[in-house]
Amino acid sequence: MPDDVILITGATGYLGSWVTKKAVDTGKYTVRGTTRNANSSRAKALQEKCPGINLYELDLLNDEGWAEAFAGVSIVIHTASPFNMDPNFDYVTPALEGTKRMLRLAKDARAKVRQFIFTSSLVALNYGDTKLEERMYTEDDWSKFKGDEKTYDASKTFAEREVWKWAKANPDISICTVNPGLIVGAPLISGCTTGTLDIWNMMYEAGYTPPTNLSICTVEDIAEVHINAIDNEISKNHRILCAQIVPTLCAFEQTAEVFNPMGYNFPTAPLPDCVVCFLFRCCCCINPLQMAKNQLYVDWKLDDSLARKLLRKGKHSDFNAACVEMTYQIIEDGLLPKKNGYKSRKN
Repeated sequence: MPDDVILITGATGYLGSWVTKKAVDTGKYTVRGTTRNANSSRAKALQEKCPGINLYELDLLNDEGWAEAFAGVSIVIHTASPFNMDPNFDYVTPALEGTKRMLRLAKDARAKVRQFIFTSSLVALNYGDTKLEERMYTEDDWSKFKGDEKTYDASKTFAEREVWKWAKANPDISICTVNPGLIVGAPLISGCTTGTLDIWNMMYEAGYTPPTNLSICTVEDIAEVHINAIDNEISKNHRILCAQIVPTLCAFEQTAEVFNPMGYNFPTAPLPDCVVCFLFRCCCCINPLQMAKNQLYVDWKLDDSLARKLLRKGKHSDFNAACVEMTYQIIEDGLLPKKNGYKSRKN
């Protein structure tokens, strides 16, 4: 039995399940995972794919049961955080309170945690009140908020700030954060695509994309970065920025090529400039691009050199191929409609 015990929060989630599998596959660790429902179909599927994993049914907003899950833990990978496209959802409360709880438990007398890896996001880099600029963004950049926002980007920023504040007060525990962009790729467990699925629901009949850049990465790459950051000196006290920055249209190129002949209408062109102008001049109250206003026509870049050093291949995987595989999977799972012309991969 391996001496090191890893606790992975959100183990039945889209990213968490892949992190869990890659941790189990190393054979180096005793792996524990947390989930909100240990009897769910997702929990059972994870246990089938990750033999030997111990699952704990726990709530990030409640102390009950966490001390037992943390007992003897050497490494914590905190992936659990809500993500969808609901503009009325309070993302900040569960993200911030859950993170504070995990950090407090990491110092518990029953735990022997030596490393805490936190899943943040690139939305903690240049969102909110930050003016997006045409330059290279690094781990020194931060999104700015007034402090009372409840949005997803605010939640990731506030929670990550809390992690680094805590790190200064607890230098005996190694800290790093992993900051992915939009995560794509086939889920390990059916139905686990969270906010990525929301975006695909908006795009499968959209035909166009806004004239923006998109940060995009594959779920297996991000999971691999989490595992390879364990006990790795190059990751200690760093924010690991992990994504490719491409025009948003590029994220749908192969998906449109494969699925549009089946009756879908994934984007094949950016919105014409005249349409963008019209939306901001004449549709101020119902402008679908309003939230992306600061990102339009800005060709920004990302220093992802540390992430690439932590990837086994030394480079990112093909996000277009991952998008195609994911699209097949979510259609087969009934999460996107099957058009009359749909053909599965088996045909």
